[in-house]
Amino acid sequence: MPAVWTISPAAIEAMLAAMSLRQIALLFVVGVAFGSMMMGAAGVVIRWALRPVTRKSIDALDTVSKHSEEWSRAFDRIPPQGWFDDVAEALKGIAGQASELGMHAKNLLEIEDTVRRLELEAKADHDKLLLLHHDHEQIHGQDGAFYRRRTDPAGCIGQPIPVDVLK
Repeated sequence: MPAVWTISPAAIEAMLAAMSLRQIALLFVVGVAFGSMMMGAAGVVIRWALRPVTRKSIDALDTVSKHSEEWSRAFDRIPPQGWFDDVAEALKGIAGQASELGMHAKNLLEIEDTVRRLELEAKADHDKLLLLHHDHEQIHGQDGAFYRRRTDPAGCIGQPIPVDVLK
């Protein structure tokens, strides 16, 4: 175990009492000089160790300083706050128009579905009429197709005529 050497305050007082004023001043000056040299050496070592980090920081500051004029002009080009409010209002209007457009598109799709359904119904009705016409031609022959006689009651056009009436 290493020995620990300590100097008691009483021993320091006795030593100072035995010294002259000139010796005390010399001790103070040497202590301050030695402390300054140690602090200077520590500062040099710390600066040497931190040089890469400080160099990067200084380079960054130099870059910002060189471009400070550009930055100043860039910040001058930023529009005032009212401009942003106007843009926000315009975007809200566009969003409203887009939602209305979506509703119109939905209505158009519904109308398109209705038209398709009506087309299918009309085609089915047309097919039925062709069948009726075909039946009538088979009963009355090609020349008598949809022919109305004076004796037919009103509203019987296109209705097949019973065979016993024709005889």
